[in-house]
Amino acid sequence: MTVYNKLLDTFLVVAKSGSFTKASEHLYITHTAVKKQIDSLESQLGVKLFSRSNQGLALTNAGLCLQSRAPEIIKLSTKIIQDIQKVQDTEVKTIRVGTSSLYPSTASMELWDRISDHYPGFELSIVPIANDKERLDLLGKDYDILIGPYNASADMNGLNFIPVGEYRFCFSMKRKHLLSGRKILSFKDLSDETLMIMKKGNSAINDRIRAEIEKNYADITIQDIEPHYDYETFNQCAKSESILLSLECWEGVHPSLINVPMLEDHRLPFGIVAADNPSGNVSLFIKAIREVT
Repeated sequence: MTVYNKLLDTFLVVAKSGSFTKASEHLYITHTAVKKQIDSLESQLGVKLFSRSNQGLALTNAGLCLQSRAPEIIKLSTKIIQDIQKVQDTEVKTIRVGTSSLYPSTASMELWDRISDHYPGFELSIVPIANDKERLDLLGKDYDILIGPYNASADMNGLNFIPVGEYRFCFSMKRKHLLSGRKILSFKDLSDETLMIMKKGNSAINDRIRAEIEKNYADITIQDIEPHYDYETFNQCAKSESILLSLECWEGVHPSLINVPMLEDHRLPFGIVAADNPSGNVSLFIKAIREVT
């Protein structure tokens, strides 16, 4: 970026070489392009910078004056740009992070640390998510970003998603459930159990798990639940003997439930979610995230 008129650069080369042709060779542009640039500069300044004759070009008094002052203009312009950039670097850019027990911002503390090391101008402000079901609708309104799993479902279309890591699937159940004491569980361990899975067509990975169970474990009863996990989802599990297909990040969400890891290696990406058309600071923050991930 330059504040001064870039035609000054062409002017200085022409003034030093004394020829449009020699200047064009130095600048790697045509003779005609050089002449047009000098004509444009003269028109903007309202003075003649060169006198043209059969012997070539000669600087006019105005041209001599500009030649002596142009380095000063360029130096001052560079200093102004540096000062502007320093001011921007020290300006605090507040990013509002939506958070709740189901969608904790602490999931990316390492990422926050890396961003603050490289981009100290950003400051995070935590905003409680009022309604987990409506969390995506509130992006860009109540808060700028949130951290959460990505289901690639229809309601995520048009949103910015930057993957940060993966959550492993697990099983949530009552603490007094017969299987709650196991260190790990596989699908075959769920024989004659009821497994709560979100309705088909809302998550590709959930649909793959459902298909695997329907194909290989016919003795597991599948119970459809709403695709948006919220506290009522866990309350529903706590009030029944059913087992909930859950994620490791939701350990401790409900005091009556316990998570048991899943033997099968099914994972769901999680990361930063932002609105499709973020504000200036949020757009810069997303750019910073992409650079450090």
